[in-house]
Amino acid sequence: MVDVNKKELGERIKKIRLELGDTTEVFGKRFDPPANRSLVSAWENGRYIPSPERLKSLAELGGITVNELLYGDFQYFCFNLFEEVDAELLEEYPEL
Repeated sequence: MVDVNKKELGERIKKIRLELGDTTEVFGKRFDPPANRSLVSAWENGRYIPSPERLKSLAELGGITVNELLYGDFQYFCFNLFEEVDAELLEEYPEL
């Protein structure tokens, strides 16, 4: 399975916040319990992955699925998955 790229996840979270026109402080208040602005900033900078409950709320705010929030759209997810499989095959079979 493809690991979550925390930096890209953070970029998607930031995009949702900016589309809503929120500051990090206002955005954090949308959650129950609220997230302070430093935590929102940590999500956006890829330092932390939000809890499952907050991921669900974030996806709803962005009008996307949790999987799209975590991995990007389906085409992007597939591309990354194939790249990961190729890398693993090259490690196992360097003669390829």
